[in-house]
Amino acid sequence: MLSQYGRSLIAFEAPYINSGGATTEEELVLGTYGIEGSKPGAAAAGVYLSHAAIRPTRQGYGKILGRTLYNCKVFQLKYRVRLIL
Repeated sequence: MLSQYGRSLIAFEAPYINSGGATTEEELVLGTYGIEGSKPGAAAAGVYLSHAAIRPTRQGYGKILGRTLYNCKVFQLKYRVRLIL
């Protein structure tokens, strides 16, 4: 078992998990500490779900990017006209 100092080097304590007011080692439960980076699949799951909702095609993200570029050009033209007047 790691000492308190050894544990603090490799783990973080999530204050929202151990909110019961534990004061001794025996009162701490196993799930109180988590190793940083212990959820490496979260980013991959986020990309998977976003690609499932909005396909990475011309009709999906391509349409969003095209509309964004169009709006940027319109904004730029309106801004330039406003500066001239």
